[in-house]
Amino acid sequence: MELEKIAVTACAVEVLEDLDTFMIALADDLERQEQVLELQRALPGSELEEQDKGTDMDTYCLVWNAGPTEYGALSSCVLQEKTLTLLLTPQAVEVFGVTGFLLQLELDETERAKLRDGLALVFSEREPDELILE
Repeated sequence: MELEKIAVTACAVEVLEDLDTFMIALADDLERQEQVLELQRALPGSELEEQDKGTDMDTYCLVWNAGPTEYGALSSCVLQEKTLTLLLTPQAVEVFGVTGFLLQLELDETERAKLRDGLALVFSEREPDELILE
């Protein structure tokens, strides 16, 4: 197994109030969205967060192409100037069938800054073993 490579040209970092969720969505193409990776977590203090406490869902989740989903899936998250590398835990490797994701970021500086801030929020309560946000 190896890293899934995705050229990211679209990024959304949003609060979904109606779902009590904070979400980062990274896609290869805004229109076609053939490859989409999402990081989600319940909003702090929300009913959803209270509901998840004490369960395996009391953390962020990773969703790939609206299919495979895993909570606490990452062992490493490294954001550098033009790449985001996400390495999966052994359990998540079984779920996703890859060892991680290498995202080539084709984003402007504003989108990249939103992504960095969004990642810091997603991991504010539970970080992967390695977290580097440059």
